[in-house]
Amino acid sequence: MGPHELRVEIRSGGKDYVALYKNFKLESESNNYRIRLGAVSSDIDDGTNGLSYANGMFFTTFDRDNDEVSWANCAIWNESGWWFKDCHRARSVYDLLPSNTNLVRCGKKQDLTCPLCQGRQTTEYVLSSCKITLSQGRYTWRHNRVLPELAAIISKAKAETTLPNTNALIFTTEGGTKSWHGRPVRTTNQIKCLLHACDDWDVSANLPEFDNHPSIIKATRRRPDSMIHSAFTQHLIMMELTGPYENRMEEAHIYKREKYLNVTKELENAGYKAVVMPVEVGAKRFVGSSVYNLLTKLSICGNKRTKDLKLLAENSRK
Repeated sequence: MGPHELRVEIRSGGKDYVALYKNFKLESESNNYRIRLGAVSSDIDDGTNGLSYANGMFFTTFDRDNDEVSWANCAIWNESGWWFKDCHRARSVYDLLPSNTNLVRCGKKQDLTCPLCQGRQTTEYVLSSCKITLSQGRYTWRHNRVLPELAAIISKAKAETTLPNTNALIFTTEGGTKSWHGRPVRTTNQIKCLLHACDDWDVSANLPEFDNHPSIIKATRRRPDSMIHSAFTQHLIMMELTGPYENRMEEAHIYKREKYLNVTKELENAGYKAVVMPVEVGAKRFVGSSVYNLLTKLSICGNKRTKDLKLLAENSRK
């Protein structure tokens, strides 16, 4: 069938979201009803989430990761087929993970409390809210899987960035007796970038391989997850990575920004130009718009940006 235009409307957390897919098509039975999607216009699907994540997949009653336990196999658990690519992600998105709350709802269990802390065990609770899980470092482990990739992406962007050339036009009279300068112009292939302010940027992070935060930061009470800093211009761009549940991304972003307000003021009083940029990769592997904006400001665009977003999403589950 197709191609057609597909419109998906979702209501989540009291908000309405819409995704509009161009050139939606299902291939023939002989091609296992492979799904094909064109460009997407959406506030919930940035190319790494939603149906775009299943683009090009066969319709199947077996998920791609071939889980041995029945509850981890989307098709067996849901008694249906789908364009499966990653069972854990698909089931977390649709709140179909075997939390005790879901098991009680399905009549497979009678106790919905968390065995670790006795709280009400929902999907959100398991992925981001259990205090015992937090104290055991499981959420930190997920955070630390994403951070090296983020630092590597930033480091590569720094290595590939060159200062923009501005060319001043010089006008002269026909005889060359008089000349004057026009306005400087930016060449068309240059993109405004955070790193265009200078050429001595260094990248550091809370990681052994990037452990070179500037001394002014080490003297504060905070340790940003990652940084880009310039000794010459005294620019400090601090990134704070968070892995909240998707409906709390905005809350986490505001919290991290406010957390660094005092540090930012201290740095500015010391003569530095300090900026805090919180970024979020959700517990269900949805990449926040803050990451998209950061990569864009680092001149990472197009297919390369999509590839980096997918890489961050993949590492949030490994």
